[in-house]
Amino acid sequence: MPALLVDLAARRVHVRGREVHLTRSEFDLLAALGRRPSAVVSKDDLARAVGAEPGRAGHRAVEVHIANLRRKLGDGRDHPPTIRTVRGRGYLLEREAAEFVR
Repeated sequence: MPALLVDLAARRVHVRGREVHLTRSEFDLLAALGRRPSAVVSKDDLARAVGAEPGRAGHRAVEVHIANLRRKLGDGRDHPPTIRTVRGRGYLLEREAAEFVR
């Protein structure tokens, strides 16, 4: 069983068996990354996913939400990262780390 279980229909997230509460924007980012696991998703596409305009302000909003999402998912502590930064391109969700159900 993966460390991250995302129920898209119910908008619920479990990390290592424990439910984690995400904001609407955090969940929308995670869902956007989950639609293309192991593929880089640009900051412009992620900005659109949270209702922000692509560009500097939208990119900054994405960066803040990704930082909060990583903290809630436990990335970087005792566990390998679920979301990786690809410099100059965007972010990707590690395929093995997550399972999405509808």
